[in-house]
Amino acid sequence: MFFIFTHTSIPMKNLILFASFVLLAFITACKKDPVGPAIYVEPSTLQITSLPLGLTEFRIKVSEGDNPGLNVQVLSKPENSITSTLLDTSLFGSQADFFYAYRAPDSGAEDVILTFRVFDNDGLINSVLRRVLISGNSLLSQTTGHLIYSGYNTSSINGFNIATASPYNLATLTDSSSIDLMEFDLEDDDVLSRSLSSYSGIKFIRNNDFNYAQATNQSAKASFESSTPQSIISNINNDDILIAKYDTLNNRFAVIRIIDVTDESGINSDRYEFNLKK
Repeated sequence: MFFIFTHTSIPMKNLILFASFVLLAFITACKKDPVGPAIYVEPSTLQITSLPLGLTEFRIKVSEGDNPGLNVQVLSKPENSITSTLLDTSLFGSQADFFYAYRAPDSGAEDVILTFRVFDNDGLINSVLRRVLISGNSLLSQTTGHLIYSGYNTSSINGFNIATASPYNLATLTDSSSIDLMEFDLEDDDVLSRSLSSYSGIKFIRNNDFNYAQATNQSAKASFESSTPQSIISNINNDDILIAKYDTLNNRFAVIRIIDVTDESGINSDRYEFNLKK
């Protein structure tokens, strides 16, 4: 920056003020914005795949910029859901290198954005993103209002196939091996046995603490495999939740929620009503 002075007489006071202004402008122009803290995350790939409840270990490296303070956060934003904070911690020293284990959800989210960010005591911030794709974690589809009548009511629907969500009348079938759900009753006494079984050979577990609203194939699988499957489920009541592995080839599971058990005089109205997720 150059200034050209002529021989015109300039009062000393004005000259000092002008020189001060020039010096201030020069200092302001040379002053740099403060540098914020830095963050580096491994794996360095932007997109990561995981199974439901799978663990991914991230290595996080952070270092101070021009200001003191290292505060690290990890935020999770599943698709069609709200952001939550998984980690919020203050670190000591001018740099840090540590590991963070992330467990993928099993509650329906197939796409999660993770934000790793660091900020200093003055609020300067830097962040990096990772996208986690979770396979097999979509919510199961529901159909409602299914009915199974007493096995001794030969003129009504008393069998059910899970794969096709189709009802059947057992008396009309020449081959009942496709029936996944029917009443198991050894006594023709006009009273519901409150027991369910199958002709197809699938087995069931009962888990009334299962999260039916957020049911996925993975969560149903985990519940099924943590229990002892039974060929016959007895003492069926309203709000019972049954889980069955109905497709062994594709490893598919179904969740049955009992809505109502009706046992009236005679057998014509005796029935089980249920909703199905598969």
